Amino acid sequence: MYKGEVSTFRVYDRALTPAEVNDVSVTDAAIHASSFQQAAQSLADDVAAVGFDEPTTTLPTYGGRVSWTSSDAAITIAADGVTATASQPAAGEPALQTTLTATVTVRGATVTKQVPVTVQPEAAPTDAFGYAMVHFIEDSAGYAEKIYLDVSRGDNPEQWDPLNAGKPILASDLGTTGIRDPYLTYNPDTQTYYIIATDLRVFGGDRGVTGCMEWCYWSSKGSTKLNVWESKDLVSWSDLRQFDVALSDGAKVGELGMAWAPEATWVPDYYGPGQGGFVLYWSSNVYANAEHTGSSYSRILWGATPDFTQESYDYGGVFIDAGGNTIDTTIIQNDGKTYRITKDNSAGKGIYLESTSAAEWWKPAATWTQLQTRIGAVWAGGNAGGVEGPAVFQRHGEDKWYLYVDVIPSTGYRPMQATNLDAGFTQLVSSSFFIAPSTKHGGIVGLTKAQYDEIREADAATAVTGDLGAVDVGPDASSDAVRQALPAEAEVVLAYGRGTASQPVTWDLSDVETSAPGTYEVTGTVRTIGANPNQWVGAGGSTAWNATGKQLYSSTAITVTADVVVAAPVLPVTVTADTRCVAGKATLTVKATNDGSTPVGLTVSTTYGSKSFVTVQPGKSASAAFATRTGSVSGGTVEVDITAGGQTAEASALYSATSCG
Repeated sequence: MYKGEVSTFRVYDRALTPAEVNDVSVTDAAIHASSFQQAAQSLADDVAAVGFDEPTTTLPTYGGRVSWTSSDAAITIAADGVTATASQPAAGEPALQTTLTATVTVRGATVTKQVPVTVQPEAAPTDAFGYAMVHFIEDSAGYAEKIYLDVSRGDNPEQWDPLNAGKPILASDLGTTGIRDPYLTYNPDTQTYYIIATDLRVFGGDRGVTGCMEWCYWSSKGSTKLNVWESKDLVSWSDLRQFDVALSDGAKVGELGMAWAPEATWVPDYYGPGQGGFVLYWSSNVYANAEHTGSSYSRILWGATPDFTQESYDYGGVFIDAGGNTIDTTIIQNDGKTYRITKDNSAGKGIYLESTSAAEWWKPAATWTQLQTRIGAVWAGGNAGGVEGPAVFQRHGEDKWYLYVDVIPSTGYRPMQATNLDAGFTQLVSSSFFIAPSTKHGGIVGLTKAQYDEIREADAATAVTGDLGAVDVGPDASSDAVRQALPAEAEVVLAYGRGTASQPVTWDLSDVETSAPGTYEVTGTVRTIGANPNQWVGAGGSTAWNATGKQLYSSTAITVTADVVVAAPVLPVTVTADTRCVAGKATLTVKATNDGSTPVGLTVSTTYGSKSFVTVQPGKSASAAFATRTGSVSGGTVEVDITAGGQTAEASALYSATSCG
């Protein structure tokens, strides 16, 4: 419970205007100006040195109380006071040492501090740099059980930026339509990333029936399928698929009540020398009968697969059976040891850490040594049961590991750290640590600088321009020819003040009919993280979890337009026009000659009438005379519509003015 004191107290019989609220705030702040000045000074003392390892970064705000300025031309600060852009030294050059000014403001009291800054030289594309994290969000007021993607600020794993403006990047239209506990992993043999996740929707999903509802239902008669997506670049993701961990080689492996929090560890020679595979593990209640009644508890089961498909999946058996509920196992390996971190929900251990030196660590013969219990309980007020969903990863190039623990139900990740895994994890307390609220239960992978840049350059806010102009194509042009004519890329404005980038465009040509001349507007989808399908709608616009006809789409895709101008076909007809006087009146004469090798139909149109010729043979001409009924005419144009073999074209000819007076 918050403890403090009330400095002033007022009662009003009306709502105050914003200006009045500000005046009251300023007046009340003055009462304790000295304490606010002290608080500002204390915060200024805690402002840490700043490091740049990429050109643009978001500087820490320390709870929104710190803004930044620069007097060094090598670093510029945007108008928001936190987005900084630095001129990085080239690779191999020494780091740049300079300072920035941090201004701390607490209720009108300000303190400034000169903060040391190090601008590191540029990293090479293949250097280890940055981290990507998938997760979901706990939000009882909304359908947030989807896939979200964050990336570290530069190579700093203690500061995270939500991508796609904090909106999801993937949604599920299968099973329960919910996604929880996602994990991100990588197959180095095929260079493929996978997201695997629980098929469970708690908010707005199927709640079961009277007698066994919600968590009773979800854990006893819930989905045993896993959601799976794959990607080569962590930007564009495949269609969602599912496979059932309760089915192996076409047979049921047991009476599993659910399949929660799947994770997987790559084993290079699992199937034999040079034939790697994933050891997959998850938690399930296991029942003795098909009705899934009677007592049970969650244990960790395992299986194997190289690609998370039903065809390749083999069930393995029990991985952890502690005689009581255990969930949320995650694994990291170092120096020949495998470290297993699991959440105990029955014996009071909370999140606990074990290790083994066994090469085949997934098999029952492996012996595990318990190293630590109640990990992260400090973040939940000492309640070991108040944290779950651990996510572990190593910092690039250092003997330092992070363990993010999910403070439930809705606080989200809080950090633990270790410099010796055998000694366990301690609380990481840092005023500059940043992760968006309610970020919970995900998976983290390290990146190269090239991968990091690719992700950042695909995190776009809008297109620089939505109209990419017009292109001309010939009659009956193929779809490939139309696509080649259209702009292959579009410029986008990047999030977090990172400038612009060019991204490929995928054009929708479904409304273009190149057999008919004219102008067609087409829409293109720009390759961005937000272009992945992150929403769905069912028949009649329904968003109920069990709606029929569900269709995935992206609500955050950036689109651009262009015009495709399909030219009329060229049909070889020569047209001439002239005027002459007949009985004191002007007469317009038109001659059209078919220069081609096939018959054509002609329609001659003038100001003074029109005439059609059904068939004009190759090499032949058609002539028409139009009486103007006047003694003089101005110059003008005659138009001829040409048809041949289902094609149409146009031709024209000029005629001069004449006077018969």
